[in-house]
Amino acid sequence: AIDGVPMALDGIFPTDKSIDVSVGSPIVVAFSEPVNGDTLNANSFKLIDMMTGAQVAADIYTGISGGMMTATLQPRTNLAYGHEYEIVLTRDIMDGSPNPSQNCEYLPLDQEYRYRFTTKTPAVYDLTAGEFELTPGGKGGTAIALYRDGESGRSYSYVAAEEAGWLAVDVT
Repeated sequence: AIDGVPMALDGIFPTDKSIDVSVGSPIVVAFSEPVNGDTLNANSFKLIDMMTGAQVAADIYTGISGGMMTATLQPRTNLAYGHEYEIVLTRDIMDGSPNPSQNCEYLPLDQEYRYRFTTKTPAVYDLTAGEFELTPGGKGGTAIALYRDGESGRSYSYVAAEEAGWLAVDVT
């Protein structure tokens, strides 16, 4: 920015301490001013699986949304269920315009940002308790069957549980 004020983070999804985040969700951040896209990379914008300590392989895209510069980190595979993740944005991210009030230097992000969230844990339902109607065939038959609830749009996988009957796992 030409004002000499370092850029800052204006918004992030998922928000800090979010729970039940979908395992397929991207990470989206909005900046207070345009960013040099070349400085957004796996070293400056990363997602860490806190259970394993490993950085999640992802692609990073930039764009404009609502008049703001955004960056999207899209994991290459779904995240793990029930894991805590940390989003890290470092001061290696630089603004996109020189700052005349700062000797025409490009200023870094105002601070390092770290946010955490937890992915959802699939719910398991006991189909023998009468909470769900089984698809034709009922107990027995195949070991796994998929079902999509037309009203809610949620997907379930029925899993044979031997003496316990069938269990349903939310795979949405």
